Amino acid sequence: MPPKARAGVMNGVLGKQLASITESLAQASKRRDSEVMKKAGREAGGPPTPAPYVKSPMSAVPTHTASNGGKAGESESELVDTDRSPKTPNEPISVLVPTFFSMEAKAEGVFSTPDTTLTGSAKSFSDPFSGFQESLRVGEAPQINDHPRKMLADLERNLRSPSVAVTHEIEDDLDRLRAEMASLLLESDGEDNNDGTVDMPSSPMLRQAAETEDSKAPHEPKVALEKDGLPSVVALQLEKTGCNWEQVKAWTEYLFSNGLNGYTAQKEKEAIIQRAELELEQTKEYVLSEEAVYRAAEEKASLPFRLLVTNIAADADEEELAVLFWDFRFEIRNIKILDERDPIRRTRTAYVDMYTLEAAKEASHTIGSIYGLMAKVRLAIQDSD
Repeated sequence: MPPKARAGVMNGVLGKQLASITESLAQASKRRDSEVMKKAGREAGGPPTPAPYVKSPMSAVPTHTASNGGKAGESESELVDTDRSPKTPNEPISVLVPTFFSMEAKAEGVFSTPDTTLTGSAKSFSDPFSGFQESLRVGEAPQINDHPRKMLADLERNLRSPSVAVTHEIEDDLDRLRAEMASLLLESDGEDNNDGTVDMPSSPMLRQAAETEDSKAPHEPKVALEKDGLPSVVALQLEKTGCNWEQVKAWTEYLFSNGLNGYTAQKEKEAIIQRAELELEQTKEYVLSEEAVYRAAEEKASLPFRLLVTNIAADADEEELAVLFWDFRFEIRNIKILDERDPIRRTRTAYVDMYTLEAAKEASHTIGSIYGLMAKVRLAIQDSD
């Protein structure tokens, strides 16, 4: 069977079923009206009015009297129009469904008693309404979860929009944490806390990122930041900007810390080092100047006890001079060979200092040679004269 023909047959069967149910509910409504009128007449003291018998081509509903504890005013408000005719099977489902459920709501009071049943061709109704009819026979109300109204409404809504895109929002925990941290930054910025908490520095970059994240998540709670959590908050904010946390941490500690690595401590350290270096230079200059004065005084004092030895061989050193003055080895205080050389013979000159003037005078008469060259010895004071 082609799909269109099959759909037509299904629509026809469903329409017939809805029409049968609608007709049954209309008859039940009429029965309820007659019972309400009879009960109202009984309460007023008049003779009881017999319930009219309505013949139905689909089902025969026997006449029963249902006990109703309501008042006459409440019963009269529930009267329905008995001239309402059921919809034809050719009408669409969207037209039949409202009529069916409007009558169903009014017929719930009629079929709520255990002694009321449906007979006739209504027993032959098939799904999806057989469960509903069975619940009406035994006097039970339909379940809320399986209510036909909700089921048909969902079915019609799905038929009207067959393709529905379902999206699932994936929550990014890191982004949410950043949003929370940003909101915390705005809360703690500019506050003076007395409970041991500290405030973040008002950085334009951090403030802009915090305002952006706070606009994205305005519902996030805002609490004051503890001192131990500040590095993590700053690291998260700087990570978003692509900055290196280690470098920023070092610079932040240098600029804002009060510890040994802070800017103030470093400046004090540099000042101390500069003062120490200045004092060292001054001490060196003072020592050198004092040494120069001492050397000058010593030089002046040692001139009378000094011997001037000339014509020394070029390869001679202090040991050869000590051998030359071996007889006065205990009177020699210092031997110094000068760097100057004779421009022609390349011979050298030396100073020999004695402890006493007598030893210097006696040593000035020494005669000897070094490497074949005769050394010339005389007193330095005579040379100065």
